[in-house]
Amino acid sequence: MTLNALSAVEGVTGAYRAQSRYATTYRKRWSNLLYFYMKQYILLFGILFIGAIVLISCNKAEQKTNGKQDNSGTLNGKWELRVLHGGMAVNPSGPNYPPGNGDMWRFTDSLYERYANGQIVVSGKYSLTKDTSQATGKYMDAFILQQDFPYKIFFEFSNDSLVMYNGMIAADGTITKYVRVENQ
Repeated sequence: MTLNALSAVEGVTGAYRAQSRYATTYRKRWSNLLYFYMKQYILLFGILFIGAIVLISCNKAEQKTNGKQDNSGTLNGKWELRVLHGGMAVNPSGPNYPPGNGDMWRFTDSLYERYANGQIVVSGKYSLTKDTSQATGKYMDAFILQQDFPYKIFFEFSNDSLVMYNGMIAADGTITKYVRVENQ
C-alpha cells in the first residue's frame, strides 16, 4: 500500500471516529436531557396526585363537621309511611297515607323500632347486607331483622324517601315508601 493510500484510509477512519464521537456525545446529551425532563414530569405528577388526595380529604372532613349530621343515605332516623302497594290490607284512601298517620320505622346504628298507630309494636336488632331482591330482580341493600327467625327486607333510597320491598308482590308482598320525619 502506498503512503498516499494509507493516509487516505487513515483520514477516513479518523473522520469516522470523529463523527462517531460526535454521535455518542449527541446521544449522551439527548438521553441526559430526556432523563432531566422525565424527572420533572414524574415530580410534577407526584405533586398533583398528592394535592388531589389532600383536597379530597379536606372536602370530606368539612362535610362531616358542618354542624348537623347528614343522614340522607343511611337508615338512621325515623321514617313515616306515605305510600303502600300490595299486601292484604285495604286503605280506603288508596295507596297514599297522610302525614302523622303513625305507621313508622325508627333506626339507629344497630337497633330498630316498628310503630303502628304511633305505638311500638316490635323492636330489636338488625344487620345490613346485600342480595338480589325477588321483587325487583336487582342486587340491592337489605336489612335483616333479628327476631325469632331472621327476616330480610330490601330497601333503596329514592330522593328523600326510603322504599322497602317486603316479599313478592304476587304473594301478598308490599312495596312501601317512607319519608324521613326525624334525623338520628
